[in-house]
Amino acid sequence: MPRKSFKHHLYVIIFGTHTRAGRAFDIALIIAIITSLVVLILESLPSVMTEWSRELRYIEYTFTALFT
Repeated sequence: MPRKSFKHHLYVIIFGTHTRAGRAFDIALIIAIITSLVVLILESLPSVMTEWSRELRYIEYTFTALFT
């Protein structure tokens, strides 16, 4: 039986929901999307931005890099 390639394993993780790794990837992606939306909402609140602008900016940069 031929050994499966790294590309195949990555495909199964990203597009397969029947494996533990695939489910974990889906959950992590959903958490990242929701967290990104929460950061976006928080950035629209002036009271939050005055106190947390640097942290929210770094989080936003992280998500931009992650989703790119």
